Amino acid sequence: MVKTTCDRWQVLDALVIHRVGVLQPNNPIVIGMVGTSGRGVCSMLQPYGVA
Repeated sequence: MVKTTCDRWQVLDALVIHRVGVLQPNNPIVIGMVGTSGRGVCSMLQPYGVA
């Protein structure tokens, strides 16, 4: 279940990054924050063996 959740986060990240990029093309900080939010959850879970 966690693996599927991580995959969904990555897809969501891609969509949000695309939209943020279109809305604010000159603000890479926002894109970076959005891009790392979902993957951060997955990377926190993986060391515990649940991902």
